[in-house]
Amino acid sequence: DRSSLSSPLPLVSPAGRNRSIATSRPYTFESNMSPKPWMVRRRSSYSSASSRYSDSTWETENDDGTNNRAWKLLACLILCLAPWIPVYGHYNAMQQQKQQVNLTIEEQQQITDQLHLLADEITTAKKDLRESTARNDLSYKRLKDLHMTLDLENEKYLAAEQMEEVLLGRIDRIERLIQKYDREDLESRYGKNQIRVEIELQMEDATISSVVVELNSKKMPHASNHFVEMAEQHLWDGMPLIRGMEDRLVASPSALDEHHRSGLSKFEHANLTHLAFQEYTKPIIQKYTLAFAGGRPAGPVFVIRMSENKGEEEQHEATFATVVKGHQALEHAMHRTVDHGEVKMKNVRVITSSAKR
Repeated sequence: DRSSLSSPLPLVSPAGRNRSIATSRPYTFESNMSPKPWMVRRRSSYSSASSRYSDSTWETENDDGTNNRAWKLLACLILCLAPWIPVYGHYNAMQQQKQQVNLTIEEQQQITDQLHLLADEITTAKKDLRESTARNDLSYKRLKDLHMTLDLENEKYLAAEQMEEVLLGRIDRIERLIQKYDREDLESRYGKNQIRVEIELQMEDATISSVVVELNSKKMPHASNHFVEMAEQHLWDGMPLIRGMEDRLVASPSALDEHHRSGLSKFEHANLTHLAFQEYTKPIIQKYTLAFAGGRPAGPVFVIRMSENKGEEEQHEATFATVVKGHQALEHAMHRTVDHGEVKMKNVRVITSSAKR
């Protein structure tokens, strides 16, 4: 608006702040185009008299113009910076949000890395699980095969046990038949009388002592008949009676007889070596009893117990007879040195009368 340009404006300055508007110079386009006081080089005190203003006037106007310029610059600066004040606040808020976003991104990156690690661990665990499953399947297959094998072996074992029971039953029946046969054989030869056997002992001084034993043919028929067969065939005649361990006298056919021949050949020739089976009864472990020993089954060795020592070996021996006469003769033979056949069984015979007679 050109009218506003031609209207007089007050000049605001510290020196001329109380100057009236009337005394102010009019602000025209021409006057505006005229050089300003601060645009004109300050005149020195020795300026010419034709100067328009004096030195004091120029200095005053120069100071007023400088202050006016400073205030205008300050106003422009405020007007320029005022819109940026809220922008600066928003900028700080945006920077904080940016930092929070960066922290969130870093946390998400860490979580992503952890998820990748977990995924790798899960993959490894799945691989291990597959391998373990394969091993378990193989083990299960082997166990199944082993179970089938064990079932087959169990069936075979049960069949073997059944067969064993059958065989044991048959053996038990055979043993009872042998006992029945031996009992009937003894009764047919000697009746129901108590069977006794006499053993004549010959000492080193040629004295003869008699020992009589009584057989337990009712409870031990097989061992009793076996000993009777030996006595009837005189297989023990001339055999030594030696002292053995655990206070017992031992009659062994392995020693040499009076003709320097092994007595075992006579027993083998007569087929009277061992018992057909190990015959048992309630343990009769007492002094002056006779029992077959030497193995399972026992025979042909027999022992005469001279004490009541209950050893484990004696509990499994087939005790078949008891000494009823000649205890002193046995004690005499026990306390002598009986090496080299110094005490011999001169004659072993059955003294019970035969039923056939």
